[in-house]
Amino acid sequence: MNNRIAVYTCVTGNYDEVREPLVTESCCDYYMISDEKLVESSNYIFIDVDDIVPSCDMSPRDKNRYCKMHPDEIFVKYDYSIYLDGSIQIIKPISHYISNIGDSGLGIHKHRERDCIYSEGIFLTWLGAVEKENLVNDIRRYMEAGIPRHFGLFECGMIVTDLKNATAKHLYRDWYKEYMNGVKRDQQALIYV
Repeated sequence: MNNRIAVYTCVTGNYDEVREPLVTESCCDYYMISDEKLVESSNYIFIDVDDIVPSCDMSPRDKNRYCKMHPDEIFVKYDYSIYLDGSIQIIKPISHYISNIGDSGLGIHKHRERDCIYSEGIFLTWLGAVEKENLVNDIRRYMEAGIPRHFGLFECGMIVTDLKNATAKHLYRDWYKEYMNGVKRDQQALIYV
């Protein structure tokens, strides 16, 4: 396999603990984008998050989402990227996931519990993760756009991307814009886009 794959995670604001990959593959380079330096023995190549994001004044969460949604700008010398949430540890080879990429240029797991941005919104409100008033505004927009109930929902904890795919690049730009303009829930924003 001659594909160049950037496997990366982004941990900001001490939200997650750095989880070193237990397995590495020669076709992959492993990156940790963070605001905390790594130990020298790390398998990750460190990238300072403030060297990537458009503003150092962004919240740690927004810095993370920027990195999550701009792999084609961060890893321009690569063919593919595999994003992993900071809570995920690599325990076996993952490069084969690039074969799961569809025409959109993305490969993402379905949500393991819900299939509806509306029920996800109610769950997030119940958790206190979003303000009800802001969520109602987003739900109104989604309904006006014609998104039906149980239209689908993605996990977004692992995203495999064909970095040369024009549709994927377009989706990422629109996804980030919706994330920044809405209640800042990436799963809902992606379904809307």
